[in-house]
Amino acid sequence: MPITVRAVDAAGRAVPTTSAEITFKVAGAGKSSGHGNGDPDSHEDAKGPTRKLYNGLAQLIVQSNDDSEGELVVEASAAGMAPARLVIPVRKVAPVPTQPPSEAPFTVVSYWRISPATATRPDPGQQLADFDMNTWEGGEPPMLRGQDAREGAFRIYRAGFRPRKQLADGSGVLHFTALRGRAEIWLNGRLIGTREGYGEGALRVPLPAGAGERQLSVLVEGRAGEPAGVAGRVLVEPQSGSDPR
Repeated sequence: MPITVRAVDAAGRAVPTTSAEITFKVAGAGKSSGHGNGDPDSHEDAKGPTRKLYNGLAQLIVQSNDDSEGELVVEASAAGMAPARLVIPVRKVAPVPTQPPSEAPFTVVSYWRISPATATRPDPGQQLADFDMNTWEGGEPPMLRGQDAREGAFRIYRAGFRPRKQLADGSGVLHFTALRGRAEIWLNGRLIGTREGYGEGALRVPLPAGAGERQLSVLVEGRAGEPAGVAGRVLVEPQSGSDPR
């Protein structure tokens, strides 16, 4: 809760010429989150006990303690001024969840790298140096590239991901919502799925059990004159999951 701090004279009129230093005390069912005064040249500690007024103004922000109730008491004082006291009632309320519970929501595989095209089938496990930012381009689905004799028919699409704990025990699936071209699915150097045909279609491949980071490589073979590649999102989801496109 923000609290405006203002210096006023005996008649209750604002005094914009004062830069008096205010001392704050916050007690009871809450605490101070910090304070400010709008002065761009101020270097005062925003979490300290004092703050100078700027053009006669400052602001204090307070918050209640977790599971607290009762009164949050704020006191402000300054030399030559009458002190001020504010009492804010605090009561307990039931916590509001920020996200509905879910046993195993899907994860989107992202931050893809795309290899240059080759005329012959490349090694899906070929390594890319960490500092190499030029040989393989970056991209996100849809990632479709044309195929011709000059470019070659093969490309590798690669991304790393870490499956949620609930799906790392063998109960998950890699869901390719759309692929174009013949494809081989490799995970950590192991072939786990294939797709025949050059037209567009979906593919679901069981995710092997295992912990830690996974490296996914999708080797796509296109047909001359037609775009090919990863045409839709790639998801890690429960085996019973539906298509969320």
